Amino acid sequence: MSAPFVAGTAALLAESHPNWRLDDMLQRMGATASPVPGNAGTFGAGLLDAGAALAPDRRPHVDDVPVPEELRPR
Repeated sequence: MSAPFVAGTAALLAESHPNWRLDDMLQRMGATASPVPGNAGTFGAGLLDAGAALAPDRRPHVDDVPVPEELRPR
């Protein structure tokens, strides 16, 4: 039953990151998966967390937002 969820998450990753290869998507899904207690390795990388896989790598910092010229101090 996990195949539709993995395929759907891969499709969303492909849409969000069109330059990623299959290996990139598999690495991202595996890196953000949660381990299944007592079943290490039995269920692949673990429990898929689509939200974590699709989350941006980092949140923008307030200093990353450009200040309009008219609001800059002179």
